[in-house]
Amino acid sequence: MSLGSKLPFRLVPRTQWSLAPFGFGGYRVSARTSSHRSALKKAIRLGCNVVDTSSIYSDGDSELLFGQVVRELVDKEDIKREEVVIITKAGYLSEKAEHNRSSAPSYSDKDVDHVSPGLDYSLSPRVLEDQISASLERLGMERVDLLMLHNPEQLLEVHPHLGPAFYELVSKAFAHLEKEVQRGRIQYYGVSSNTLAVPSSSPDHVCVDKLVQAANSVSEKNALAAVQYPFNLIESEVLTEGVSAKAKAHGLIRFSNRPLNAVYEGKLQRIATFPSHDGTPPTSGTDKDLVQLLKEAFDYAIHLEKNYPGADKASLPPASDYAWAQILAHNQATLGTIDRWVNALESTILPSYEPAIARLEDHAQLRSWGDKYRVAIARLFERFTWVNEANASKNSEQLTLAADATWPELNERGMATLSQKALLAARSSDVADCVLVGMRRATYVREVLLNVGPSAAVDTASDPARYAQFAAELQKAKAGP
Repeated sequence: MSLGSKLPFRLVPRTQWSLAPFGFGGYRVSARTSSHRSALKKAIRLGCNVVDTSSIYSDGDSELLFGQVVRELVDKEDIKREEVVIITKAGYLSEKAEHNRSSAPSYSDKDVDHVSPGLDYSLSPRVLEDQISASLERLGMERVDLLMLHNPEQLLEVHPHLGPAFYELVSKAFAHLEKEVQRGRIQYYGVSSNTLAVPSSSPDHVCVDKLVQAANSVSEKNALAAVQYPFNLIESEVLTEGVSAKAKAHGLIRFSNRPLNAVYEGKLQRIATFPSHDGTPPTSGTDKDLVQLLKEAFDYAIHLEKNYPGADKASLPPASDYAWAQILAHNQATLGTIDRWVNALESTILPSYEPAIARLEDHAQLRSWGDKYRVAIARLFERFTWVNEANASKNSEQLTLAADATWPELNERGMATLSQKALLAARSSDVADCVLVGMRRATYVREVLLNVGPSAAVDTASDPARYAQFAAELQKAKAGP
Protein backbone atom coordinates (compact mmCIF):
# COMPACT_ATOMS: atom_id res chain seq x y z
CA MET A 1 0.00 0.00 0.00
CA SER A 2 1.24 3.48 -0.85
CA LEU A 3 0.18 5.65 2.05
CA GLY A 4 -1.01 9.20 1.45
CA SER A 5 -0.31 9.71 -2.26
CA LYS A 6 -2.07 13.11 -2.10
CA LEU A 7 -0.71 14.20 1.27
CA PRO A 8 2.51 16.19 1.76
CA PHE A 9 4.47 13.90 4.06
CA ARG A 10 7.30 15.21 6.23
CA LEU A 11 10.45 13.22 6.94
CA VAL A 12 11.64 13.71 10.53
CA PRO A 13 15.38 13.08 10.91
CA ARG A 14 15.25 11.96 14.55
CA THR A 15 13.41 8.72 13.75
CA GLN A 16 13.39 8.70 9.93
CA TRP A 17 9.60 8.49 10.08
CA SER A 18 7.70 10.03 7.20
CA LEU A 19 4.68 11.66 8.82
CA ALA A 20 1.35 12.66 7.31
CA PRO A 21 0.39 16.29 8.02
CA PHE A 22 -2.55 15.12 10.14
CA GLY A 23 -2.73 12.28 12.65
CA PHE A 24 -5.79 10.54 14.07
CA GLY A 25 -6.44 11.63 17.66
CA GLY A 26 -7.85 8.89 19.87
CA TYR A 27 -9.52 10.99 22.56
CA ARG A 28 -13.15 9.89 23.07
CA VAL A 29 -13.03 7.03 20.55
CA SER A 30 -14.11 3.53 21.49
CA ALA A 31 -13.90 0.00 20.13
CA ARG A 32 -17.61 -0.28 20.91
CA THR A 33 -18.63 2.43 18.43
CA SER A 34 -18.81 1.30 14.81
CA SER A 35 -18.56 4.83 13.39
CA HIS A 36 -15.24 5.33 15.19
CA ARG A 37 -13.93 2.07 13.74
CA SER A 38 -15.03 3.04 10.22
CA ALA A 39 -13.49 6.50 10.55
CA LEU A 40 -10.13 5.12 11.70
CA LYS A 41 -10.00 2.59 8.87
CA LYS A 42 -10.82 5.26 6.32
CA ALA A 43 -8.22 7.64 7.72
CA ILE A 44 -5.42 5.07 7.56
CA ARG A 45 -6.40 4.02 4.05
CA LEU A 46 -6.30 7.68 2.97
CA GLY A 47 -2.74 8.03 4.22
CA CYS A 48 -3.11 9.08 7.85
CA ASN A 49 -0.13 7.14 9.20
CA VAL A 50 -0.02 8.58 12.73
CA VAL A 51 -2.47 7.43 15.39
CA ASP A 52 -2.35 8.91 18.88
CA THR A 53 -4.03 7.46 21.95
CA SER A 54 -3.53 7.05 25.71
CA SER A 55 -4.16 4.49 28.40
CA ILE A 56 -6.72 6.91 29.88
CA TYR A 57 -8.73 7.57 26.69
CA SER A 58 -12.14 5.92 27.03
CA ASP A 59 -10.69 3.95 29.94
CA GLY A 60 -8.40 1.99 27.62
CA ASP A 61 -11.04 1.36 24.97
CA SER A 62 -9.30 3.76 22.57
CA GLU A 63 -6.18 1.57 22.63
CA LEU A 64 -8.33 -1.48 22.02
CA LEU A 65 -9.80 0.14 18.89
CA PHE A 66 -6.43 1.24 17.52
CA GLY A 67 -4.92 -2.20 18.02
CA GLN A 68 -7.86 -4.02 16.46
CA VAL A 69 -8.00 -1.78 13.38
CA VAL A 70 -4.26 -1.71 12.69
CA ARG A 71 -3.96 -5.49 13.10
CA GLU A 72 -6.95 -6.05 10.81
CA LEU A 73 -5.50 -3.83 8.07
CA VAL A 74 -2.11 -5.53 8.40
CA ASP A 75 -3.72 -8.98 8.21
CA LYS A 76 -5.59 -7.93 5.06
CA GLU A 77 -2.29 -6.60 3.66
CA ASP A 78 -3.84 -3.17 3.21
CA ILE A 79 -0.87 -1.75 5.10
CA LYS A 80 2.40 -2.86 6.61
CA ARG A 81 2.76 -2.47 10.37
CA GLU A 82 5.83 -0.25 9.99
CA GLU A 83 3.86 2.20 7.84
CA VAL A 84 1.81 3.39 10.82
CA VAL A 85 3.27 5.27 13.81
CA ILE A 86 1.40 4.26 16.96
CA ILE A 87 1.62 6.68 19.88
CA THR A 88 0.25 6.02 23.33
CA LYS A 89 0.73 7.69 26.70
CA ALA A 90 1.16 6.69 30.33
CA GLY A 91 0.78 8.45 33.66
CA TYR A 92 -2.93 8.43 34.47
CA LEU A 93 -4.53 5.37 36.04
CA SER A 94 -8.25 5.01 35.53
CA GLU A 95 -10.09 2.85 38.04
CA LYS A 96 -12.36 1.55 35.30
CA ALA A 97 -9.49 0.71 32.96
CA GLU A 98 -7.68 -1.11 35.76
CA HIS A 99 -10.86 -3.02 36.62
CA ASN A 100 -11.18 -4.18 33.01
CA ARG A 101 -7.72 -5.73 32.96
CA SER A 102 -7.23 -9.47 33.22
CA SER A 103 -4.93 -9.03 36.22
CA ALA A 104 -4.55 -5.54 37.63
CA PRO A 105 -1.94 -4.86 40.34
CA SER A 106 -2.61 -2.85 43.46
CA TYR A 107 -0.54 0.21 44.30
CA SER A 108 0.26 1.82 47.62
CA ASP A 109 -0.14 5.53 48.28
CA LYS A 110 3.59 6.02 47.84
CA ASP A 111 3.32 4.71 44.27
CA VAL A 112 0.52 7.00 43.08
CA ASP A 113 -1.13 10.36 43.69
CA HIS A 114 -4.90 10.56 43.90
CA VAL A 115 -6.15 13.17 41.43
CA SER A 116 -9.92 12.70 41.67
CA PRO A 117 -12.39 9.90 42.46
CA GLY A 118 -11.46 6.95 40.26
CA LEU A 119 -8.35 8.63 38.84
CA ASP A 120 -4.73 8.38 40.02
CA TYR A 121 -1.43 9.56 38.58
CA SER A 122 2.12 8.23 38.70
CA LEU A 123 5.42 8.34 36.84
CA SER A 124 7.15 5.82 39.10
CA PRO A 125 9.14 3.18 37.20
CA ARG A 126 7.10 0.36 38.72
CA VAL A 127 3.81 1.88 37.58
CA LEU A 128 5.15 2.84 34.15
CA GLU A 129 6.36 -0.72 33.56
CA ASP A 130 2.96 -2.08 34.45
CA GLN A 131 1.09 0.54 32.40
CA ILE A 132 3.16 -0.21 29.31
CA SER A 133 2.30 -3.88 29.76
CA ALA A 134 -1.39 -2.95 29.96
CA SER A 135 -1.19 -0.76 26.86
CA LEU A 136 0.57 -3.43 24.84
CA GLU A 137 -2.04 -5.95 25.97
CA ARG A 138 -4.89 -3.70 24.83
CA LEU A 139 -3.15 -2.87 21.56
CA GLY A 140 -2.38 -6.53 20.97
CA MET A 141 1.20 -5.64 20.03
CA GLU A 142 4.70 -6.35 21.25
CA ARG A 143 5.98 -2.80 20.79
CA VAL A 144 4.66 0.75 20.61
CA ASP A 145 6.47 3.25 18.40
CA LEU A 146 6.28 6.21 20.76
CA LEU A 147 5.39 6.20 24.46
CA MET A 148 4.72 9.65 25.91
CA LEU A 149 4.52 10.72 29.54
CA HIS A 150 0.98 12.09 29.75
CA ASN A 151 0.75 15.56 31.33
CA PRO A 152 3.61 15.25 33.83
CA GLU A 153 2.55 18.68 35.13
CA GLN A 154 -0.11 16.75 37.02
CA LEU A 155 2.60 16.10 39.63
CA LEU A 156 3.14 19.85 39.97
CA GLU A 157 -0.57 20.42 40.47
CA VAL A 158 -0.73 17.80 43.21
CA HIS A 159 2.61 18.88 44.73
CA PRO A 160 3.01 22.60 43.85
CA HIS A 161 6.26 22.91 45.84
CA LEU A 162 8.17 20.10 44.12
CA GLY A 163 10.59 22.49 42.46
CA PRO A 164 13.73 20.84 41.00
CA ALA A 165 12.61 17.49 42.41
CA PHE A 166 10.07 17.39 39.60
CA TYR A 167 12.80 16.93 36.98
CA GLU A 168 14.47 14.30 39.17
CA LEU A 169 11.21 12.31 38.99
CA VAL A 170 11.13 12.86 35.22
CA SER A 171 14.75 11.64 34.97
CA LYS A 172 13.83 8.46 36.85
CA ALA A 173 10.91 7.94 34.49
CA PHE A 174 13.18 8.48 31.48
CA ALA A 175 15.71 6.04 32.91
CA HIS A 176 13.01 3.39 33.05
CA LEU A 177 11.85 4.20 29.53
CA GLU A 178 15.42 3.71 28.29
CA LYS A 179 15.20 0.19 29.74
CA GLU A 180 11.91 -0.32 27.93
CA VAL A 181 13.62 0.70 24.69
CA GLN A 182 16.32 -1.90 25.35
CA ARG A 183 13.64 -4.52 26.04
CA GLY A 184 12.07 -3.69 22.69
CA ARG A 185 8.69 -2.74 24.16
CA ILE A 186 8.90 0.88 23.00
CA GLN A 187 10.94 2.41 20.20
CA TYR A 188 11.08 6.01 21.40
CA TYR A 189 9.61 8.11 24.18
CA GLY A 190 8.45 11.69 24.64
CA VAL A 191 6.36 14.10 26.71
CA SER A 192 2.83 15.34 26.09
CA SER A 193 2.10 18.45 28.14
CA ASN A 194 -0.40 21.30 28.24
CA THR A 195 1.93 23.63 30.12
CA LEU A 196 5.09 23.83 28.03
CA ALA A 197 4.17 27.38 26.98
CA VAL A 198 2.83 28.80 30.23
CA PRO A 199 5.09 31.41 31.86
CA SER A 200 8.18 29.96 33.56
CA SER A 201 7.00 31.57 36.79
CA SER A 202 3.86 29.42 36.74
CA PRO A 203 4.03 26.56 39.27
CA ASP A 204 2.95 24.00 36.65
CA HIS A 205 5.38 25.10 33.93
CA VAL A 206 7.20 22.28 32.12
CA CYS A 207 10.42 23.35 30.39
CA VAL A 208 11.53 21.77 27.10
CA ASP A 209 15.20 22.51 27.78
CA LYS A 210 15.04 20.82 31.18
CA LEU A 211 13.29 17.77 29.70
CA VAL A 212 16.18 17.41 27.25
CA GLN A 213 18.67 17.85 30.10
CA ALA A 214 16.88 15.16 32.08
CA ALA A 215 17.14 12.73 29.17
CA ASN A 216 20.81 13.59 28.60
CA SER A 217 21.53 12.96 32.27
CA VAL A 218 20.29 9.40 31.74
CA SER A 219 22.10 8.79 28.46
CA GLU A 220 23.76 10.98 25.86
CA LYS A 221 22.34 8.63 23.23
CA ASN A 222 18.84 8.67 24.66
CA ALA A 223 15.58 7.85 22.93
CA LEU A 224 13.73 11.06 23.83
CA ALA A 225 12.21 11.87 20.46
CA ALA A 226 9.08 14.00 20.72
CA VAL A 227 6.91 16.53 22.49
CA GLN A 228 3.19 17.14 22.14
CA TYR A 229 1.29 20.31 23.01
CA PRO A 230 -1.91 22.24 22.20
CA PHE A 231 -1.90 24.72 19.34
CA ASN A 232 -4.77 26.50 17.61
CA LEU A 233 -5.87 29.94 16.43
CA ILE A 234 -6.53 31.03 20.01
CA GLU A 235 -3.82 29.18 21.95
CA SER A 236 -0.71 30.07 19.98
CA GLU A 237 1.76 30.38 22.85
CA VAL A 238 4.01 27.50 21.73
CA LEU A 239 4.73 29.63 18.65
CA THR A 240 4.76 33.10 20.17
CA GLU A 241 6.80 32.05 23.22
CA GLY A 242 9.32 30.11 21.12
CA VAL A 243 8.60 26.66 22.59
CA SER A 244 8.16 24.98 19.22
CA ALA A 245 11.41 26.56 17.97
CA LYS A 246 13.28 25.21 21.01
CA ALA A 247 11.86 21.73 20.46
CA LYS A 248 12.90 21.88 16.81
CA ALA A 249 16.40 23.03 17.76
CA HIS A 250 16.71 20.02 20.05
CA GLY A 251 15.76 17.74 17.16
CA LEU A 252 12.47 16.68 18.73
CA ILE A 253 9.44 15.68 16.70
CA ARG A 254 6.63 18.13 17.39
CA PHE A 255 3.03 16.98 17.58
CA SER A 256 0.29 19.51 18.15
CA ASN A 257 -3.20 18.71 19.38
CA ARG A 258 -6.56 20.44 19.88
CA PRO A 259 -6.56 22.41 16.59
CA LEU A 260 -10.35 22.74 16.87
CA ASN A 261 -10.73 23.06 20.66
CA ALA A 262 -9.37 26.03 22.59
CA VAL A 263 -9.59 27.47 26.06
CA TYR A 264 -10.65 31.11 25.80
CA GLU A 265 -11.20 33.22 28.91
CA GLY A 266 -11.42 30.06 31.00
CA LYS A 267 -14.04 28.38 28.82
CA LEU A 268 -13.81 25.69 26.19
CA GLN A 269 -14.23 27.18 22.72
CA ARG A 270 -15.00 24.95 19.75
CA ILE A 271 -13.38 26.27 16.55
CA ALA A 272 -16.02 24.91 14.18
CA THR A 273 -19.60 25.51 13.13
CA PHE A 274 -22.30 23.23 14.49
CA PRO A 275 -25.35 22.57 12.30
CA SER A 276 -28.70 23.06 14.01
CA HIS A 277 -30.83 20.01 14.64
CA ASP A 278 -34.34 19.63 13.24
CA GLY A 279 -36.10 20.94 16.33
CA THR A 280 -34.34 24.30 16.48
CA PRO A 281 -36.78 27.22 16.77
CA PRO A 282 -36.92 29.88 14.02
CA THR A 283 -33.77 31.97 13.66
CA SER A 284 -35.83 35.06 14.42
CA GLY A 285 -35.94 33.99 18.08
CA THR A 286 -33.59 35.98 20.29
CA ASP A 287 -31.12 34.58 22.79
CA LYS A 288 -33.41 35.88 25.54
CA ASP A 289 -36.29 33.87 24.09
CA LEU A 290 -34.19 30.70 24.13
CA VAL A 291 -33.02 31.28 27.70
CA GLN A 292 -36.62 31.80 28.82
CA LEU A 293 -37.74 28.61 27.06
CA LEU A 294 -34.94 26.72 28.80
CA LYS A 295 -35.88 28.18 32.20
CA GLU A 296 -39.49 27.08 31.74
CA ALA A 297 -38.35 23.56 30.81
CA PHE A 298 -36.11 23.39 33.88
CA ASP A 299 -38.84 24.66 36.21
CA TYR A 300 -41.43 22.13 35.05
CA ALA A 301 -39.07 19.12 35.00
CA ILE A 302 -37.70 19.94 38.47
CA HIS A 303 -41.27 20.37 39.75
CA LEU A 304 -42.10 16.84 38.52
CA GLU A 305 -38.95 15.40 40.08
CA LYS A 306 -39.72 16.92 43.46
CA ASN A 307 -43.19 15.40 43.28
CA TYR A 308 -42.13 11.90 42.22
CA PRO A 309 -44.86 9.55 43.53
CA GLY A 310 -42.43 6.74 44.27
CA ALA A 311 -40.29 8.66 46.74
CA ASP A 312 -39.45 6.77 49.95
CA LYS A 313 -41.22 3.61 48.75
CA ALA A 314 -38.86 0.66 48.79
CA SER A 315 -40.91 -1.32 46.27
CA LEU A 316 -40.60 1.41 43.61
CA PRO A 317 -37.59 2.79 41.70
CA PRO A 318 -35.67 5.36 43.81
CA ALA A 319 -36.19 9.07 43.26
CA SER A 320 -32.47 9.41 42.46
CA ASP A 321 -33.16 7.65 39.14
CA TYR A 322 -35.38 10.56 38.13
CA ALA A 323 -33.40 13.66 39.07
CA TRP A 324 -31.94 14.54 35.68
CA ALA A 325 -33.26 18.10 35.59
CA GLN A 326 -31.73 18.82 39.01
CA ILE A 327 -28.45 17.17 38.00
CA LEU A 328 -28.34 19.18 34.78
CA ALA A 329 -29.13 22.42 36.59
CA HIS A 330 -26.26 21.74 39.01
CA ASN A 331 -23.86 21.05 36.12
CA GLN A 332 -25.17 23.65 33.70
CA ALA A 333 -21.94 25.66 33.61
CA THR A 334 -19.77 22.57 33.09
CA LEU A 335 -21.96 21.36 30.22
CA GLY A 336 -22.34 24.83 28.73
CA THR A 337 -20.66 23.99 25.41
CA ILE A 338 -22.32 21.96 22.69
CA ASP A 339 -19.45 19.50 22.42
CA ARG A 340 -19.39 18.67 26.13
CA TRP A 341 -23.16 18.53 26.30
CA VAL A 342 -23.59 16.16 23.36
CA ASN A 343 -20.81 13.92 24.65
CA ALA A 344 -22.34 13.78 28.15
CA LEU A 345 -25.81 13.19 26.72
CA GLU A 346 -24.72 10.33 24.48
CA SER A 347 -22.14 8.66 26.71
CA THR A 348 -23.52 9.16 30.22
CA ILE A 349 -27.04 10.52 30.46
CA LEU A 350 -29.08 8.57 27.90
CA PRO A 351 -27.55 5.16 28.75
CA SER A 352 -28.81 5.66 32.35
CA TYR A 353 -31.96 7.67 31.69
CA GLU A 354 -33.58 5.42 29.10
CA PRO A 355 -33.54 2.19 31.19
CA ALA A 356 -34.83 4.16 34.19
CA ILE A 357 -37.76 5.48 32.16
CA ALA A 358 -38.53 1.98 30.87
CA ARG A 359 -38.73 0.70 34.46
CA LEU A 360 -41.67 3.01 35.16
CA GLU A 361 -43.85 0.88 32.89
CA ASP A 362 -43.61 -1.96 35.41
CA HIS A 363 -45.52 0.07 38.01
CA ALA A 364 -49.08 1.16 37.22
CA GLN A 365 -49.05 3.92 39.85
CA LEU A 366 -46.05 5.58 38.14
CA ARG A 367 -47.16 5.47 34.51
CA SER A 368 -49.09 8.74 34.44
CA TRP A 369 -46.24 10.60 36.15
CA GLY A 370 -43.77 8.84 33.86
CA ASP A 371 -45.58 9.99 30.72
CA LYS A 372 -45.35 13.60 31.89
CA TYR A 373 -41.73 13.24 32.97
CA ARG A 374 -40.67 11.65 29.69
CA VAL A 375 -42.09 14.61 27.74
CA ALA A 376 -40.65 17.16 30.20
CA ILE A 377 -37.12 15.73 30.07
CA ALA A 378 -37.19 15.43 26.28
CA ARG A 379 -38.19 19.10 26.10
CA LEU A 380 -35.47 20.06 28.59
CA PHE A 381 -32.74 18.19 26.71
CA GLU A 382 -33.90 19.71 23.43
CA ARG A 383 -33.93 23.27 24.75
CA PHE A 384 -30.59 22.84 26.50
CA THR A 385 -29.25 21.80 23.09
CA TRP A 386 -30.87 24.87 21.47
CA VAL A 387 -29.12 27.26 23.86
CA ASN A 388 -25.75 25.55 23.47
CA GLU A 389 -26.11 25.53 19.69
CA ALA A 390 -27.02 29.21 19.66
CA ASN A 391 -23.94 30.01 21.75
CA ALA A 392 -21.75 27.83 19.52
CA SER A 393 -23.12 29.51 16.40
CA LYS A 394 -22.44 32.98 17.77
CA ASN A 395 -18.91 31.98 18.81
CA SER A 396 -18.13 30.46 15.43
CA GLU A 397 -19.37 33.59 13.63
CA GLN A 398 -17.05 35.72 15.76
CA LEU A 399 -14.12 33.39 15.16
CA THR A 400 -14.78 33.36 11.42
CA LEU A 401 -14.84 37.16 11.29
CA ALA A 402 -11.52 37.29 13.14
CA ALA A 403 -9.93 34.60 10.96
CA ASP A 404 -11.06 36.22 7.71
CA ALA A 405 -9.73 39.61 8.83
CA THR A 406 -6.38 38.11 9.86
CA TRP A 407 -5.80 35.49 7.16
CA PRO A 408 -7.71 36.35 3.96
CA GLU A 409 -5.34 33.96 2.18
CA LEU A 410 -7.10 31.02 3.86
CA ASN A 411 -10.17 31.81 1.77
CA GLU A 412 -7.95 32.02 -1.31
CA ARG A 413 -6.88 28.43 -0.59
CA GLY A 414 -10.54 27.36 -0.75
CA MET A 415 -10.95 26.94 3.00
CA ALA A 416 -14.67 27.68 3.25
CA THR A 417 -15.49 26.52 6.76
CA LEU A 418 -14.08 27.68 10.08
CA SER A 419 -12.67 24.24 10.86
CA GLN A 420 -10.90 24.11 7.48
CA LYS A 421 -9.33 27.51 8.11
CA ALA A 422 -8.17 26.44 11.59
CA LEU A 423 -6.77 23.12 10.34
CA LEU A 424 -4.83 24.63 7.45
CA ALA A 425 -3.40 27.31 9.73
CA ALA A 426 -2.27 24.63 12.21
CA ARG A 427 -0.79 22.50 9.46
CA SER A 428 0.93 25.45 7.77
CA SER A 429 2.60 26.85 10.87
CA ASP A 430 6.11 25.82 11.81
CA VAL A 431 4.81 24.52 15.11
CA ALA A 432 4.16 20.87 14.40
CA ASP A 433 5.52 18.10 12.23
CA CYS A 434 2.10 16.47 12.54
CA VAL A 435 -1.24 17.90 13.72
CA LEU A 436 -3.40 15.48 15.72
CA VAL A 437 -7.12 15.79 15.02
CA GLY A 438 -10.18 14.08 16.44
CA MET A 439 -11.79 12.46 13.40
CA ARG A 440 -14.50 10.29 14.92
CA ARG A 441 -16.71 10.28 11.84
CA ALA A 442 -15.98 9.48 8.21
CA THR A 443 -17.18 12.96 7.21
CA TYR A 444 -14.50 14.50 9.45
CA VAL A 445 -11.88 12.22 7.90
CA ARG A 446 -12.80 13.36 4.40
CA GLU A 447 -12.72 17.03 5.37
CA VAL A 448 -9.34 16.78 7.06
CA LEU A 449 -7.50 14.45 4.69
CA LEU A 450 -9.13 15.21 1.33
CA ASN A 451 -10.06 18.89 1.62
CA VAL A 452 -7.39 20.36 3.90
CA GLY A 453 -4.55 17.82 3.76
CA PRO A 454 -3.41 18.35 0.15
CA SER A 455 -3.84 22.17 0.21
CA ALA A 456 -0.86 24.46 -0.21
CA ALA A 457 0.50 25.86 3.03
CA VAL A 458 -0.08 29.45 4.16
CA ASP A 459 3.28 30.99 5.04
CA THR A 460 1.81 33.67 7.32
CA ALA A 461 0.50 30.97 9.69
CA SER A 462 3.99 31.00 11.26
CA ASP A 463 4.00 34.75 11.87
CA PRO A 464 3.52 35.50 15.60
CA ALA A 465 2.23 38.99 14.72
CA ARG A 466 -0.73 37.43 12.91
CA TYR A 467 -1.85 35.65 16.08
CA ALA A 468 -1.69 38.90 18.01
CA GLN A 469 -3.81 40.45 15.24
CA PHE A 470 -6.25 37.52 15.44
CA ALA A 471 -6.63 38.00 19.20
CA ALA A 472 -7.42 41.69 18.67
CA GLU A 473 -9.88 40.91 15.87
CA LEU A 474 -11.60 38.31 18.05
CA GLN A 475 -12.01 40.78 20.90
CA LYS A 476 -13.45 43.28 18.43
CA ALA A 477 -15.90 40.68 17.07
CA LYS A 478 -17.04 39.68 20.56
CA ALA A 479 -17.53 43.32 21.54
CA GLY A 480 -19.96 43.69 18.64
CA PRO A 481 -20.78 46.77 16.57
